[in-house]
Amino acid sequence: MPSGERLRRSVLLVVSGGVAAALAKTAVAPLERIKLLRQVGAATGGLSLSGTLVKIVRDEGVRGLWRGNIANVCRAFPQKGMLLMSADLFCELVGPLCDAVPWLPNAATLGGALAGVASSLVSYPLDVVFTQQAGRLCA
Repeated sequence: MPSGERLRRSVLLVVSGGVAAALAKTAVAPLERIKLLRQVGAATGGLSLSGTLVKIVRDEGVRGLWRGNIANVCRAFPQKGMLLMSADLFCELVGPLCDAVPWLPNAATLGGALAGVASSLVSYPLDVVFTQQAGRLCA
């Protein structure tokens, strides 16, 4: 594959993975917020899941259910974009090796594992920032 086409494909995969992650994180943001509040003990009074939901809506309005979602999307976009792009790249790179060495897993498995490692290494600093922000949002 020519380098210009490879770059175009890589950018497309990063953007596609990022957009998919942003949409998914936004869709589940209310559940994520409730989970986080319950985990850090900010949902006091022994409220149930639905009780926590009602309390957020009453205290902060419906928009409160998506509070902190921008930080979550900013963390997920590069992580999932990198994951999708690097999985494609690593599968292509390790394919000949996996074919030559019989005890190695198939290229998709090994490429996916390497992509997960690369994605985690890139996104870890963002995870730290997200966790700190989430703690502040719950306080």
